[in-house]
Amino acid sequence: MKQSSCPPYLRDFIDFIQTDILIIDPTKRATSPRVSSFLGELNDRCQADPAYCEYGEEPGDKGVINQDDGCQVSN
Repeated sequence: MKQSSCPPYLRDFIDFIQTDILIIDPTKRATSPRVSSFLGELNDRCQADPAYCEYGEEPGDKGVINQDDGCQVSN
């Protein structure tokens, strides 16, 4: 089994940055209130499920993270 070196919350934040913040068109980019709201959602999820913030593959993960995703992977 492969194990990710970044927690699921970090993967979700990186995905958000890639899909909602790094947008050329400023009218389609996430606003500051949206970013703040998203970070609040991540915080709430961490509070409700500490495993979401821990390193390693957890149930409910989006899947195994590969090296192309910017996080280290070990066997």
